[in-house]
This record gives sequence, structure tokens and C-alpha cells, in this order.
Amino acid sequence: MDNGSVTLNADGTVTFTPDDNYHGSETFEYTVSDGTTTSTADATVTVGSVNDGPTTTNDTATVNDGSSVQMDLTANDTDADGDSLNITQIDGVDVSAGDTVDVGNGTVTLNADGTVQFTADDEYDGRESFNYTVSDGTTTASGSASVDVTNTNDAAVANDDTGSTTEDNAVTLNLTSNDTDADGDSLSITQIDGQNISTGGSVDVGYGNVTLNADGTVTFTPDANYSGSETFEYTVSDGTTTSTADATVTVTADADAPTVTVSSGSITSGTTSSGGSSSAASSHDGTYTSTVNGTSKNNNNIQGTSANDQMDAGDGNDKAYGGAGDDYIQGGDGNDHLYGEADDDSLDGGDGNDNLFGGDGNDIILGQNGNDDADGGAGNDTFTGGEGNDNFDGGADTDVFVLSGSSSDYTINSTGNNGYTIKDENGSDGNDVITDVEILQFSDGYITASDFASGGSVTSGTYSGSSSSTIDTYEIPVTISSSLSDTDGSETLSSITLSGIPSDATLSAGTENADGSWTVNSSDLSGLTITVPQSTAADFNLSVSATATESANSDTSTTTQTIAIEMPIAYDSTLTGTSSDDTISGTSSNEYIDGSGGNDKLKGNDGDDYINGGSGDDTVAGGDGDDKAYGGDGNDKVKGEDGDDEVYGGSGDDTAAGGKGDDKVYGDDGNDKVKGEDGDDEVYGGSGDDTAAGGKGDDKVYGDDGNDKVKGEDGDDEVYGGAGNDEVTGGDGDDTLSGGTGDDTLDGGDGNDLFYFGDDSGDDIISGGDGSGWTDTVHLQDEDGSAVAENEWTLNLTSGTIEEQADGYIELSDDADGTITFSDGSELTFDGIERFEW
Repeated sequence: MDNGSVTLNADGTVTFTPDDNYHGSETFEYTVSDGTTTSTADATVTVGSVNDGPTTTNDTATVNDGSSVQMDLTANDTDADGDSLNITQIDGVDVSAGDTVDVGNGTVTLNADGTVQFTADDEYDGRESFNYTVSDGTTTASGSASVDVTNTNDAAVANDDTGSTTEDNAVTLNLTSNDTDADGDSLSITQIDGQNISTGGSVDVGYGNVTLNADGTVTFTPDANYSGSETFEYTVSDGTTTSTADATVTVTADADAPTVTVSSGSITSGTTSSGGSSSAASSHDGTYTSTVNGTSKNNNNIQGTSANDQMDAGDGNDKAYGGAGDDYIQGGDGNDHLYGEADDDSLDGGDGNDNLFGGDGNDIILGQNGNDDADGGAGNDTFTGGEGNDNFDGGADTDVFVLSGSSSDYTINSTGNNGYTIKDENGSDGNDVITDVEILQFSDGYITASDFASGGSVTSGTYSGSSSSTIDTYEIPVTISSSLSDTDGSETLSSITLSGIPSDATLSAGTENADGSWTVNSSDLSGLTITVPQSTAADFNLSVSATATESANSDTSTTTQTIAIEMPIAYDSTLTGTSSDDTISGTSSNEYIDGSGGNDKLKGNDGDDYINGGSGDDTVAGGDGDDKAYGGDGNDKVKGEDGDDEVYGGSGDDTAAGGKGDDKVYGDDGNDKVKGEDGDDEVYGGSGDDTAAGGKGDDKVYGDDGNDKVKGEDGDDEVYGGAGNDEVTGGDGDDTLSGGTGDDTLDGGDGNDLFYFGDDSGDDIISGGDGSGWTDTVHLQDEDGSAVAENEWTLNLTSGTIEEQADGYIELSDDADGTITFSDGSELTFDGIERFEW
């Protein structure tokens, strides 16, 4: 049979099975038998046409994470009918060309050509499976696809960086902060400008250095004084791959602080001229830029401007004020008050009894008719009284009084205190009284008032000489040097500014500014001297400032140094000894006492005295007042006694004490015994092995150099051993103690005491003092902040326990004892301590 098969069943029927996919008519012959005879006939079966469903076969593929693989899932699928097969679903989701389905650890996209594209997720490692459905247009079938995904390393990606800083300042850059690695691998910098680098290493990149830090950042340090942009290359690695990018740092120009040093030399006495020129001028002359007028026959009150004013108050009892500028003020009729105020003014009282005040400057004052009162004030003034009985006070500087007649017409008598009466025997000028007037000008010549009163002769002509008089001064030599710190030519040094100079002092060079400071060119610094009138001399602070300017951007930097200028005291008298053994006692005045040679006994008694023992073994006492007492050479006994004194032992082995008051006591050279005694004192042992004590009050006591015994005694004291192996004792009160360098022994005594132990402190022994009710603390650093606690250290308690411990402190039980050993080899032995801080 061609297109099927026939099976004889048990019940006598037959089953016809057509061949697969066959449709049409099939005829076969069959034979029947009755057991004896047979008969044959044909059977024809018509086979109808039906659709055969598709058949799928599982698919596999491999791919790296983050990558895609194309799969032809239907290539191994079949359809008996030969029908074309199409994918209609992915993991149960209907799809058409271009659709994408997330299948867990990747995505599947159906392509237009019937294939699919599987894209693996980044960093996934393993097998990902998904189902798919195919259709022949009538029926469907499901299949499965599996993709083995391998997680491979993704390359690091470096990106360019920028940074900025100012000249001479380093900047730290986190170059990897904007770099990426798809795997999330840690990135590290392996090269700078192509040179291998490891933690702590540095690479010169042209105009600076790049250092790789332990935390993965880099520090760019520009070359000294460099400004501009610097670019360097860096390489990062994820351990497998590398990537390179650029970093650019912009360095902004910044002016460097210049150096300034200033010192003053020995102050000497001198003289200088005061004032300018004066003459017997009796009329105003000038150019005026402003006019201010009153009204006639009213009592006006008018005010000038800061310019040069021409002012007419008009009739009436007026008040007129010139203000700044060279002013001309007319009072007119009436009893007027005219005030020239600042600068060089001309005042004309007119008729009436006027009050005329020149003020500062060189003024011309005309009384005119009436009984006038005039005060020239400061400056070189000229006064013409006119008719009437006038009073004129010249004030400071050189003043001229002008009379209309000849010298023979007047009788002049002294009243004392630079005062004179002038009687006009002819009556035209009246009877006048003058005070502090230096020159009398007559029609036949001029003469000083004192010479005229004593019968001197006049000098013919009109007085026009110098008004300069001499005043006693102090000359202060000042040495100033200044230089640029940046010497590459990019900066310039401006002029030097001095401030703090007294208003009545002058500088030998430079220009005085409106704010009272002085500007001096660098070329004029040599031989610079400050001149101060002795009559007003007082201590002052001199500040010197220099400014450097950066040419690139005009940035500036200023350095200021300040020194104290201590002026000599103007003493009422000087008492000087001889080379023998002198005994000198002062009075109630302020005296300068110099013992000179010999073993002297000197005492200032009352007043603010300066006492110098000089050479020899002297006994010096200040007495009452604020004194300065110096032992000088030799082994001296020096005491300030009452008042706030300064006491200096000088060279030799001296005994120095402050006495009552808040004193400063200095042992100076030698092995001295110094004590503040009463008051809040400062006591300095100086060089040598000294014994220094504060006494009563809250004192500061310094042993300074040498192996000293230093004690605060009563009060809350600060006690410092200084260099050497010292014994430092606080005494009563809440004291602060430091041994300084060397191997020291410190004893706080009673009270809440604070001890300092820092670098270079040596091997110290510290005792807080036994007893309850106070806490003694050891600070593990010097007073200047250098911390020995930064070294490794070990605390060993021989008595007591640790009660509390945290970052920066340890609390101990009362009066704990023990040692601290430091990695630098130093050791601290302590007893009676309750707390450590660092």
C-alpha cells in the first residue's frame, strides 16, 4: 500500500492509518473467507487534509556581561507542514519586531529578521534562561533558551580634572572622584606624567611637584613664587586595566609678605627751631575763595568754610568763626567776638570793645578803636592795638606787638611772668598790657620787650627776622630694613609707612599723612631720626609697615613690625656720686641719682626716681614713687620699696626685691636672689643659678637660664624654671608651673595646680601635693603648644586608679602616683596628681 497501512483488529474490523501528512484517496484490496471459500473486493479511503503543529528544540548561547549575543531560536525548530515559524512570545510576554523583554539578568529583543538579541546585565555571572513561543500561523509551540554569561573585567575610565590655588600654597586634588569603573573596582593612581608612583612618592611636573597621598588623593605643590597654569597627566588602574587623563591646576598670583625689621638706637638730647618766620605785618593780604557776610546792625553769628574765607560780620555785637583756611574776618562796629581758628588768619575788630582770638597759625590781629582783648594762640602772631587800652596775650611762638609811635613815646615796665605794661606818653595808643610777646615794633625800629624794659636800644627798620626759637628735643635714631620675599621680579616693594609717631614729633625724611602716619621712600631709610619735643615726650609704640605688590594682579601683602619707644624721664635734678663710697638721698622731686664708682648707699625717697648704683657693691633703694633702680656692676642689694618699681640687679651676684606695689624685678647676670614681695609682681632670675620668689600677690616668676630655685609663694602664681635643672615650687594658691628644659623638680603645694610637661622637658619629677579638696593637673605640652603627647607614651600607676578616660584626658583617683615613659626617651615621675590632659 502506497499511502498508509491497514491493521486487522480482533473484532474483525480493520484500521487504516494514512502516512504522515498524506491526504487524498487510497484504495486497497481485501479478501474474506467463510472457512472454505474466499472472495476479494476493494476498499477506498478518502484522507482529508489537516495542519501539523510546529516542534521546538532548546537553544543555548554564551556571552560576556554587559554584552549582547544574537540567537536564531527557530533555526532548529520544525513544522511538518513546512510552514514558516515566527516568535510570538518571550517569557509569556507578547512581542513583535523591535520589542524588548526583561528576563531577569538580561533583556531579549525580537529583531525584524526573526532572530533575538540577548543582552546580559553588567557584572552578572551565571546562566540565564528564558522561554519563547513559536507559531506556524495556526498552532504554537514553546521552547527554552539558555545563555551562559561570563562576568569579565570592565576597563577603568579616567576623566580630566581641574583645581586652583594661590601662589606658594599647595592644593590637594581627588583625581579619581570623577573617574569610573563599571565593575565598581577600586581605582588607584599608578603614574604621574608617565612616571610610576606609589604612596608618599613625588613627581616633578614642571612648575611644581605632585605627591601621592595615602588616601589616594594627590597634593600639587607649585614652585616657589610661581603663578599660572600647570597641567600634568595621571594614570588610574582598576588592577587589570588602566586609563589616562589630564589634571590642570591654576595658580593665582599672590603677593608674598615682605620682611621688615625695625629697631631704635640710643636716644640723645638736642634742640630744634620752632615756628616759621614772623614780621610786623599789620594788614591782611591773600586770595579768598569764599565770601561770608552778616547783615548790618544785627548781632550776627556767622561761620566760615574750610576754604580761604573773606568774612564781614557787619555792625552789631557779632560772633564770627573762620574755621579752616586762611581767613580775613571784619567785625565792623560793635563789641565783637572774632575767632580765626585754624591756619593763618587776619582779624579786624573795628570799632567797639572786641575779643579777638587768632587760634592756630600765624595771625594778624587789628584791635582798632576801643578797649580790645586779644589772644594770638599758637603761631607767630602780629597785634596792632590801635586806640584804647588793650590786652594782648601772644601765646606760643614768636609774637610782635605794633605801636604807632616811636620808641621814645612809650614807657614800658615788667609785671613778671613775661608780662609788660605799655604807656603811650602821647596818649594816642592808650595804655596796653601784653603777655608772652617777644618783639615790640615802633615807628623808628624794633626791640625785644625785655631789652626795652631794661633800657636797650631799638634796631632801626621793620622786624621781619626769623621767629624760630629753639626747643629741647629728644633725637631717636630708627633703623629700618625691608625686602621682598619674592625675588623673581614679579613683585615690587612700595614705600614704608610709619605710624604711632607723636603728633608734635617730626621725622627726618618722608611725608606726614592726614592720619598722622608718615610715608618714607626706601631710599630715605638710612639715618632716619624721630625728633620729639622734650616738654611733651611720652612713651609710644612705633609701627613700621611695608607692602609688596604683585604685578600680575595687583594683589598686595603688608608686613608690620611694632617696637616700643621708651622716652627718657625728665628729672627735676641730677645727683651724682664720686669714685668713692657715697651716701646719696633724694628729695621729694623726681631725681636722677648715679652712684658712679665705689660701694654706695643710694635712696630716691619721694618722687619717681632713676637710681643707678654704678660700679662697686652698692645698696640701692627706690623709696616712695614709681622708681627704676639699677644695681650696676658688683654684688648689689637693690630694692624698689613703695610704688610700682623696676628693679635690676645688673652684673654680679645680687639681691633684688620689689617691695610694695606691682613691681618688675630682674636679677640679670650672676647668681642672684630676687623677690617680688608685696603686690602682683614679675620676677626674672636672668642668667646664672638664681633663687627667685614672687612673695605675696599673684606673681609671674621666671628662673631663666641656669639651675634655679623658683617659687611663687602666696597667691595664684605662674612659675617657670626655664633652661637648666630647676626646683620649681608653687606654694599656696592655684598655681601654674613649668620646669622648662632640663631635669626639673616641680612641687605645686596647696591648691588646684596646673603643670606643663612638653618636648625637651627632660626627666621631670612633679608633685601635686597631698590632700583632698583640690585637683592637680598635668598638661602634656609646653606653654607654647608643643605637645609631647604626640609621641607614644605609657602610663604606669604605682598608686591610685584610672577613674575615667577619653580622648584628650585621663581622670585619676585622688593623689595618684606613677610614671609616664615617652618614646623619645623622656620620663615623667609624678605623685599627688588627679588628671592628665593633652
